[in-house]
Amino acid sequence: MWKSCVTVIRVIIIISCPFFYLQAQDTKAFFIIDQQPINAGDTFILNLHVTGVIDTPSEIDFSPWGKWLFQEDILSKSGWEKKGNQWVQRIAAIAFDSLDVVLPSLEIIGPNKQIIQTSPIQLNVVPMVLKPETVLEAPREIRKELFSWSDGLIVLLVFATLGGVIWFLLHRRKKIPMEVVHEHLRPIVPSIEEETMIRLHALAEQNLWEKGEIKTFYIELSQIIKGYLERKYEIPALESTTQEIEVLLRGVQMEEGFIQQYKVALSEADLAKYAQVINSTRDYRQLLNDVGRTIFPTLNKELL
Repeated sequence: MWKSCVTVIRVIIIISCPFFYLQAQDTKAFFIIDQQPINAGDTFILNLHVTGVIDTPSEIDFSPWGKWLFQEDILSKSGWEKKGNQWVQRIAAIAFDSLDVVLPSLEIIGPNKQIIQTSPIQLNVVPMVLKPETVLEAPREIRKELFSWSDGLIVLLVFATLGGVIWFLLHRRKKIPMEVVHEHLRPIVPSIEEETMIRLHALAEQNLWEKGEIKTFYIELSQIIKGYLERKYEIPALESTTQEIEVLLRGVQMEEGFIQQYKVALSEADLAKYAQVINSTRDYRQLLNDVGRTIFPTLNKELL
């Protein structure tokens, strides 16, 4: 009988040890960003870690970040996953404006309605830099030679030409209308179609499908298409479903073929985002080209 009681007490102590260990820890919550700085328009991952909590944490209040990140910029959230003595949640977000701020603390509702404060986090978003499409010619070999009379003659001719140009400009300056000078200084503003193609190029260069991030690819593609349709045709595409967008596009007299192309891309995105249905044989670069040709129907070549 005595041995049985001792055995029961040992089992209770072994089971209770993890509980008391977690209770002894301080409750902490903090974010880790997968990359810094972040290019504007790129998706980034916020890894939220919570320690010192036994049961699964509950909701997160993102309203303190509303000045810098809108609610629709929070693209998706994974479920809570237990790793060691921590609870971890992955949050996918996107930022379109340049930022360099310290985001304030958020509140997490823990077990038994416990309020857990996250630590502030530095967020650095830089403007998107496009890679040049043209290949620069390799620099030619520079040969070092001794200075000769021919070099002096060339230098003299250069200075003489430069002096003639300066003299001509000084004497012709009064005849040049001021409006013509300012005409060349006007900035070139890209069209809605050009901005959309820039975002499609940036998405193609990420090669998310090769990294297994198919859902993230479709989330960004859906945002690009809906943002283009909303700005181009002045319809509430960003807050509408695929079926609602189809009706809205018919209302603006869009050709049926174009409507069906947008519907195919958005329907695939809906299946990937909400039903986790992925087409393993899909050519994603061809999908981007089809969307691009819908925006620029007069171009027949591959756009991406």
